[in-house]
Amino acid sequence: MSAKNIILNEELLHNLPIGVVLISNDSHILLANKKAEQLLLKDKKLTTRTKLYSVLVESKNIEVQQLRRIIKQVDYAIETDQKIVTQYSPLLGKNHELQGVILLLQSFNEFNDMVYDFTKLEYWRSAMQKIAHFPGKSFRIVNKSGQTDVASSDWSKIIEYTEKLTEYTEQQFTQAMNKRRTIQTVINTETIINQSLILITEPIFHNGKIAGCLQEIKVKKQNQDTERKLEVMTKLVRKLENNYKLVDIIGQTTEMQLVREQAKLYLKTARPILISGEKGTGKRTLAKAIHNESKLQYEAFLTFDCNHPSFSLNKIKIHLAQFKKGTAFIYNVGNLFSADNLLRTLEEYTDFQLILSSTNIETFNSLKNHISLPPLRERVDDIPFLVTYFIELFNNKYNLNIEKVDEDLMKVWMKNEWPGNVAELEITVGNMMNAVSSNQTKLNIEDLKVFTTNDSVEVETDTLQNAVDQFEKKFIVQTLKECNHNKTKTAKLLGISIRSLYYKMEKYQIDGGD
Repeated sequence: MSAKNIILNEELLHNLPIGVVLISNDSHILLANKKAEQLLLKDKKLTTRTKLYSVLVESKNIEVQQLRRIIKQVDYAIETDQKIVTQYSPLLGKNHELQGVILLLQSFNEFNDMVYDFTKLEYWRSAMQKIAHFPGKSFRIVNKSGQTDVASSDWSKIIEYTEKLTEYTEQQFTQAMNKRRTIQTVINTETIINQSLILITEPIFHNGKIAGCLQEIKVKKQNQDTERKLEVMTKLVRKLENNYKLVDIIGQTTEMQLVREQAKLYLKTARPILISGEKGTGKRTLAKAIHNESKLQYEAFLTFDCNHPSFSLNKIKIHLAQFKKGTAFIYNVGNLFSADNLLRTLEEYTDFQLILSSTNIETFNSLKNHISLPPLRERVDDIPFLVTYFIELFNNKYNLNIEKVDEDLMKVWMKNEWPGNVAELEITVGNMMNAVSSNQTKLNIEDLKVFTTNDSVEVETDTLQNAVDQFEKKFIVQTLKECNHNKTKTAKLLGISIRSLYYKMEKYQIDGGD
């Protein structure tokens, strides 16, 4: 924190309902807001030449500097003769060097309960300490009731930029209050990839209790593009290597933040982890990310498909005995093999992290360490983030430079049901980008119409499963073509075993191109 940061936010300080004075180490007043001037002076302003002891009867800033602790007392203003409640607190730098003293003032006549108002001053003292952390100008202070106590004009201008911003700020405020920790989110506005906002919400504590939050909005500028691209490229490399981390689980909705928090918590317990979700929601990706974040990340990651004709419990045991330790990911649980049966049979393999997944949420309802991945239609606010990621992915793959998405196109995607979930969205973006011209910089609604007309599949509407199966078949056919019908490469890109690929090709009667 720094005294400079507080001075830079002078406009906001003038809007505070209490008096604020920033005092230098030599007792000069560096800054006083309007409320402080009203309390201390009659018709003039406090200047940087003014010494604090010339305006208060019993100034305590010297004691605060020496003791480096908070001092509260009732004092009198020399010129106005007002009885004032004062609270002094040291302003410390990052290396705990003393940079000055913050003095908060309030008229004694403005309150009835002394204890209450000292508490109120504590709230504002904590808020001031938070302000000193933020070098920006776009922020607001929100009390625990969710009401804005004060907001800078820059905050008001940015918040009017789009209605979605208000929703994001309120949602993040609730998260920070509930989790009692700082929350930071990158918000992609107007689906413009390299124009983003960073929303930060940091709790304000008083006596161990959360009293409110300070929220800041920063514009993510062009000079941060290199760092952003490096981060994206790192994610792309991990995707190509099927080597995911939890940060690769994309989504800023409450549901997806909960998924990541649950995964972090459960991987520390060494107990079986259960993942449920519809096809295409990312169960395998999450399982691999959990493995790569665990202490077993350098051990084997074994996959078993309960629906495969050759699957058996004895086969799992043989593999686990062979590899000694690692992670066993068993998917399609629930049809032929129940979760209870699998867990009971494999409980002796304590050196393995067991991860079970199912497309049926009810399979694991009665069991602990259960993570439920929501379908894409229930987290549509994540679609712009996913689209941004997929655009970066296919920009790199097809050597393109797509930077924007047409607003009408994004609206269509936001309203789509997405029976194939995230996987279907990925293949949709990929197919569109594979068809655009090399000099195109924006995905347009017309590109979707061309793609839909020329490359769509008639989807039966009798059951969701039929729609998902047809999408999966199309996904496999498209990937086979991209890999020139190389089965090993196709299986790797799809993230499945070669045996599973052959099984699905037979199931859907897909020509292998042999």
